[in-house]
Amino acid sequence: MNTLISAAFTALSGSALPVFLASKTDGTGSLAVSYLITAGAVVLLVICLSANKYVQKRLGSGGEAALGFTCARCLISTLIVFAAGCIIEKGVPKIEWFSLLIASLVALTMICYTLLGFRILKYGSLLVFTVFLMLGGMMVPYLYGVIMLGEHINAPRVIGLVLMTVSLFLPLIGSSSDKTNGRAERSVRAKIIFGILCFAVFILNGLTSIFTKIHAANVFQQVVSKPIAFVMLCNLMGFVFSGIALIVMILIHKRSAAMPDASGTSESGAGTNFVDGASAKTFAKAFLMVLPAIALASLFDSGSYFLQQLGAAALPASVMYPLLTGGSIVLSAVIGFFFFKEKPSRLALIGLIITFGSTLLFLF
Repeated sequence: MNTLISAAFTALSGSALPVFLASKTDGTGSLAVSYLITAGAVVLLVICLSANKYVQKRLGSGGEAALGFTCARCLISTLIVFAAGCIIEKGVPKIEWFSLLIASLVALTMICYTLLGFRILKYGSLLVFTVFLMLGGMMVPYLYGVIMLGEHINAPRVIGLVLMTVSLFLPLIGSSSDKTNGRAERSVRAKIIFGILCFAVFILNGLTSIFTKIHAANVFQQVVSKPIAFVMLCNLMGFVFSGIALIVMILIHKRSAAMPDASGTSESGAGTNFVDGASAKTFAKAFLMVLPAIALASLFDSGSYFLQQLGAAALPASVMYPLLTGGSIVLSAVIGFFFFKEKPSRLALIGLIITFGSTLLFLF
């Protein structure tokens, strides 16, 4: 859910900001400041992710809720990044066709994992969702870089990858006493479905990071837009695709509601999705109630993106990724416990500790 995490690192490759910061961070304590800036980016990022849970609790886990959230957030983020781009570039950011293509792929994967994420947040905790989302965004592009781009790999990082893989399964084995779903125990079948959804989010967010990595490295040697324009395009295409999908879904539900069933009666009002009449009005009213939260999520997302750029000007990506991943997962556990009354199982807590420790191995 995003302005994408990995796009923050993409933005470093064509910006004058790192050069400016490098000239300002030679004094004592500059490294500590960079870590504090990164910590601020983590806080804003987790607040943005928490907005997904907040909106899901109030709108439900249906496709309309997820697409409505994505559509509104992407539109607001597009406007924020566009304004920032105009200031940075001193004019309208230039769009290249190859960047538009990659941004479209990013937007499609983002919409898919947002839809699945709303379902995950209905049956599971914010912590579990964040673990799979963040580790997917870290592990999958790293493996892609090692296999396809010949990037560096060493023993500590191999051990870290193995430990991360183990930690992914622990939250799925133990039963969570997450009070938000009203049930402490889930059937084996439900757990299997929940696990499949989690791994789908893991892969989809990993693909999102790979697409942004391809654009950043310009693997296909194409003319590409500048980083700030690319981030704007990702959000713009997310708005377009989610808006189209939302309209199609509403039309399908309205049509099915108007069709008579076997007994000759209309199915209008049946089911949990809004279609027309009072249910549509109820959904619209609920959506307007959470719109300020969506706007704040967009603002926090953009703020996190900006702070990541500042921190990465002094910290290498090999340090930034583990800090963002490990910090986001730990903070999500804290927010989930205090604000959403989520109490992870013992195995989930063990997995959290293993995940945090394994991300630190990537610092070597």
